[in-house]
Amino acid sequence: MEMEGLDRLKTGYFRKRYIISRMVLKYILCRILKRHSVSDMATYKDKYGKVHVSNHEELHVCISYTENIVVLAVSKFELGVDIEVKKKRSLANISKYLNKKTFQTDKSVNCLDLLTTWTLKEAYCKFSNKSIFSTFYRELDLNNVSYSSYIIDNEYILSLITSEGWHTINISLLEKIAFP
Repeated sequence: MEMEGLDRLKTGYFRKRYIISRMVLKYILCRILKRHSVSDMATYKDKYGKVHVSNHEELHVCISYTENIVVLAVSKFELGVDIEVKKKRSLANISKYLNKKTFQTDKSVNCLDLLTTWTLKEAYCKFSNKSIFSTFYRELDLNNVSYSSYIIDNEYILSLITSEGWHTINISLLEKIAFP
């Protein structure tokens, strides 16, 4: 199943990040499930791209990428995560897909507002296991979910959505490792 996912990726960049994210995910799963080998783990994607762990439907996995950063979330409850790099060039692309009512105010809209809305929208799609196309141009209804957004290293925006309260969330940030 995993090889089929890898074979669908056309560029070396996407193939590498797929392999790396799956290996790191498997090492995390080995620790959680007290397994001895990553070869005991298998993952697959459903039709909307949500990652599942074979024979462990009680676990929920969400993966997000931007540039050279990957976010891996493993949980016993549904969640959605998205991370984006803060770049001005993203504004034009992102703003055309957001509900215009959201930003019809007297104050000017900044890059951070747009990117935060975008990451929340993508995280919501992953949380609800729907295509991103289902939320284009719609206002995002966050009334029945817990959500939060974070700025990491003043360079990335990370958003999380879940139906659970924040008392159950534990965010671990791994430091970047510089290789010689």
